[in-house]
Order: sequence, then structure tokens, then C-alpha cells
Amino acid sequence: MEASLSGSLRDLTRKIGLLAAQRDDARRESETLRQQVEDLRHDLRLMQEELHKRDLDIEYLRLSHKLADTPEALANARKTVRQMIADVDRVIVMLRDDVAI
Repeated sequence: MEASLSGSLRDLTRKIGLLAAQRDDARRESETLRQQVEDLRHDLRLMQEELHKRDLDIEYLRLSHKLADTPEALANARKTVRQMIADVDRVIVMLRDDVAI
């Protein structure tokens, strides 16, 4: 009886060791997978930012071809747009000053 109990305890100890090893392996794998997910999320954010920049570039190129057919005309169109923006900014400042009075 004592030999059978001792054998059962050894068997349980072995199984507990096996379960502990499996748990440790699962924890390591889980941490590896968490890191991979985080890396993939980071890569996705970078790709989304790059895609957004490319979309803006495409939109800019389409617009620039509509504004001008030649590089000189495009430079003039850009200058005109910058001047218009500066004029609008000045008017906004003037309106703010008027409201403050």
C-alpha cells in the first residue's frame, strides 16, 4: 500500500512538473505573441501614415496639373495661392482686432 501511495505521489509530482513546464511555455509564447501583435500594430500605424502622405501627394499632383501645365505656371499658381492665404490671414487678424474693440 505504501509503495502504491509513493508511486502515486511520484506520478502526481511528475504530472505537476509537466503542467508547470507547459504553463511556462504557454506564458513565453503568449509574451512573444503579444510583442508580435504590438510590432504589427506599430507597422500598421506607420503604413497608414505613409498611405495618408501618398494620398496627399496624389491629390497635390492632380491639383497641380489642374492649376498649371508648365513648371513656371505652377510656381506662379503657388505664389498666388500663398498670397491669397496671407491676405486671408491678415483679414482674420483685422476682424479679431475689430471684435476686441
